[in-house]
Amino acid sequence: MKRGISRDFGIHLLGLGRRATVEDYVTAAKAAEEYGYHSVWINDHVVIPTKHESKYPYSADGRPSFTPDDHFYDPFVLLASLAAHTKTIKLGTSVAVIPYRPPILTAKAIATLDQVSNGRFIFGVGVGWFAEETELLGVPFTNRAQVSRSYLNTMKSLWTEVRPRISGASGSETEIGFAPKPVQKPYPPIWFGGETRAALKRVVQQGDGWFPAFVSPEQFAAKSAELQALCREQGRDFSSITTCVFPANKTYFSLDHIRTYRQHGASSLLAPVASPQIDEFVAQLRTFRDEVMVPAKGI
Repeated sequence: MKRGISRDFGIHLLGLGRRATVEDYVTAAKAAEEYGYHSVWINDHVVIPTKHESKYPYSADGRPSFTPDDHFYDPFVLLASLAAHTKTIKLGTSVAVIPYRPPILTAKAIATLDQVSNGRFIFGVGVGWFAEETELLGVPFTNRAQVSRSYLNTMKSLWTEVRPRISGASGSETEIGFAPKPVQKPYPPIWFGGETRAALKRVVQQGDGWFPAFVSPEQFAAKSAELQALCREQGRDFSSITTCVFPANKTYFSLDHIRTYRQHGASSLLAPVASPQIDEFVAQLRTFRDEVMVPAKGI
């Protein structure tokens, strides 16, 4: 069976803008739960260099929409706060950059968050696009995919094994205890972001789900077909992969467009709700529920 969210709608809290307060996030998450949304998502940056050459993959000119002065909260700490103010809504990272943090500390934060939320966390991940940020956090950018693969394997061991063996700085292995384990078994679902062939391979090899962003229905159909072909090549059951699409474009939410996403494997869609004013953001949540979610029920 697929692990993660069902055929439903979520929201990305990017829509609150880059200067939102923690209170804004809490208000948005509580409203989303009340209105029947299935999930809320937080993105991940730690430091923003004032000058960089990296190209943002989701804009035509390669320039990111954020600035060095914008607010980026630690996603695990912020989601723990949202967990304390909600009861049922899923809480996810979209996406946490795997090489940004040592794997043992990340595994501990996630196990704690999954306990705090009573098993509501979804670990959306990526290997990162921001070379300067990756380097500042201690990982050579060219090695990020290899490092990410190793870090994830370490985390999975910590979450599932009674006495995992971990290599320290000296290279020697030590048997350790790691508790508590996550509520979800064997561990919170791992969803990879990205639409490149390399990203799709990571989904097949290490992921429970796929999180494509800013894709039209036609683009998604093509990439989904590519993912299905990779599954066949590597003996993976495509139906075991949960797919959540972040179209981020209001024009892609007609019933016909939603039907196309669903027909090509989308389990969930993130609503294009956006306003830096929390009252307007909440109003959009309600409007989208009434005008899109309700009519789309059953598609």
